[in-house]
Amino acid sequence: MTNATRTLLLSAALLVPSLALAEDLQITLTDHRGRVIDGQVVATPSGGGAAIRCTTRGGRCTLRTKAGTYSVRATPLAGGSVPAKNVTVRAGRAASASLQAPAPGAGAGAGAGAGGGTAGGSSTGSTQGGTDDGGSGGGSSGGTTSSENQGARTDSGGVPDIGSGRIARVRGNITDARGRAIDGTVTFNLGRRAVGKAGTRGGRFVAFDLAAGTYSVTFRSSTGKTGQANVTVRASGEVTANIRAQ
Repeated sequence: MTNATRTLLLSAALLVPSLALAEDLQITLTDHRGRVIDGQVVATPSGGGAAIRCTTRGGRCTLRTKAGTYSVRATPLAGGSVPAKNVTVRAGRAASASLQAPAPGAGAGAGAGAGGGTAGGSSTGSTQGGTDDGGSGGGSSGGTTSSENQGARTDSGGVPDIGSGRIARVRGNITDARGRAIDGTVTFNLGRRAVGKAGTRGGRFVAFDLAAGTYSVTFRSSTGKTGQANVTVRASGEVTANIRAQ
């Protein structure tokens, strides 16, 4: 085998993994009248695996997915929920899906918007993070994080557990007035909505897959101690949010 042949084979081997890289799935979120709205979007692989999330800006965001079929749903920031729809992403092609919130009072049975299909071209919008089912309830107390899950789990109030996931976005420590580590639940709020929660362990927590934006982070322990901090999550990398509970 010549050196030129070896070089060609090596180059081909290096290119193969790129074929399995994520494809763009562009999401458009509208209200029942077709006007773009913002909210949290989550896509769960039909074959199992971690959910992929994004937060719309100007009604649009982009999920980085792999080829396969996903159950895609959304929770508008203004409240309510959008029924899930299945979207198929094909290798080497960008895909798009439109999600439409039902009219007020129509209930969860109202259908989502126009179908997913595939579409060429690049897409715009926020690319990662966000959560689904950002219900109004606060986090439960005294919990610790769970192991890697199949998609986003939610508590009884509909707040996703973001204590595990794909990309760590925020790390922090919780201490009392004397500097001692305490445990409880950290909740991330976007505006007036709780969009995710994470339990602490030894006073430490990690939150995964949050979209870029500024969050109000609240803490509550099982004994009633509370604390709050604001944190700005960037488009990439991790940030730190330490909270002193009283």
